[in-house]
Amino acid sequence: MANCPPFMLGVDVGTSSVKCVLIDANGVTVAQRRAPYPTQFPQPRFAEQEPDHWVDAAFQCIKSITKAFPDLAKNIECIGLSGTAHTAVLLDASMKPIRAAILWKDQRSEEQVEYLEREHGDDIEKICLNRANCTWTLPQLLWLKTHEWEIYQKICFLMISKDYVLFKLTGVFATDFSSAVSTLLVDASSRTWSAKLLDIAGLSSSSLPPIMDSTDVVGTVQSSVARSLGLNDGVKVVVGSLDSAAELFGTGAIEPGTGMIRLGTAGGVMAVTAGPKPNPMLLAYPHIIQPLWYVQAATNSCGTAINWVKSLLVDQERIDEPFAVLEEWASRSPLGSNGVVFHPYLLGERVPYWDPSLKASFTNVSIGTERADFIRAVFEGIAFSLRDCYEYLRDHEYEMTQLKLAGGGAQSPLLVKIIADVIGCDIVALTEADSALGAAFVASYALGIQTDRNGVQTTQGAITKYPYDDGNSQAYSRIYQAYKDIQRSLAGIYHRYRD
Repeated sequence: MANCPPFMLGVDVGTSSVKCVLIDANGVTVAQRRAPYPTQFPQPRFAEQEPDHWVDAAFQCIKSITKAFPDLAKNIECIGLSGTAHTAVLLDASMKPIRAAILWKDQRSEEQVEYLEREHGDDIEKICLNRANCTWTLPQLLWLKTHEWEIYQKICFLMISKDYVLFKLTGVFATDFSSAVSTLLVDASSRTWSAKLLDIAGLSSSSLPPIMDSTDVVGTVQSSVARSLGLNDGVKVVVGSLDSAAELFGTGAIEPGTGMIRLGTAGGVMAVTAGPKPNPMLLAYPHIIQPLWYVQAATNSCGTAINWVKSLLVDQERIDEPFAVLEEWASRSPLGSNGVVFHPYLLGERVPYWDPSLKASFTNVSIGTERADFIRAVFEGIAFSLRDCYEYLRDHEYEMTQLKLAGGGAQSPLLVKIIADVIGCDIVALTEADSALGAAFVASYALGIQTDRNGVQTTQGAITKYPYDDGNSQAYSRIYQAYKDIQRSLAGIYHRYRD
């Protein structure tokens, strides 16, 4: 029966907001809240956030839920956490942040990446099963060492995004294996911090938190914090995982060969593997269920592109409507957007190019192009970038016998249908699944409350199937070839006139 105690909270520290989800013992969502925070763009290619904004947003969400559901709040037993990868919080000796956190989408460290590839590339890949690029923490640290030496010297401790919220909740300094891997400082085979990689970064192992399993209970919410949040004393906190790992767990992607499309601020296609199966063009992380791993073919701009075009082309009085207004416009334009092609490289691009110099573009625009064509072209451009990711995985023999889709973009039936047609594959969209829900499921599983690891599949009404249309898919394949040709032609121009 629904709403039976105990209850679990999932807290996800996302790229644009914190989201909290409250579930009951049956895995049914009872309440959810979201609180946004700003991103700073002090220079081209830079993207930063203040870590304390995450904490404020997380506490705001939790307090909103406990205030609205005081009787249920008394039965909250555990909090699970997830958060963005690679986003390091740098702290001084008193455990206070010394600067804004550099985000995963920041592209400033291109020179440091070139240095790491030239001098240490093979060692890094062998130790951490990943290659250096601007996304990872290690090159970001080297950028700070070069350009902000006075700040770099003050680094005493380093945490990844959700671990800072964990610390503020519990006072415990800890991380999980997936978040540790996202720093590019860990030895993936021994699950310990790598002395060699730490030496490259100029840090000591004492600066880094102990590495734990995602399902480990690290402590309880501190009494003073619990009181301020409307929680009872003794609420347990699970160390949690990266957002992508939480989504995989929450959607029941726990078997090798399962594929999943992420439609968040960024996006990508993930494939679960029986063990580590790294590829220099992909991101490789440990799964919550060991010894599974997963790889991600990542694209930088999904929700980012949606929000960007909405801010430019949607009437202000409807700006807060999530997808409905965009779908209204996009549905007025036919398949192919009347010839308009959009490349969603607002933040450079990752797979398959790993090129921070790429820029977004609309091409084939004419005097007859209308607002609806631009908006639909953004939907289709996102789908084409995901096809780039999907084809790279398929061409490199990553098995995906079933393709699921989760994240905020799952709320848009038109966008999901376009993705299914562009990729040419049936998609199962889990419209209630996201990282926060996955984090709540991890908490429930950690306490032995929910023993079914299929996560959100047990939630009623959460699954929508989107079969692809073969005729549409063939038409999109022709446009996709034009998309690829345009990308190749424009890339050289962007490199000549890079920032």
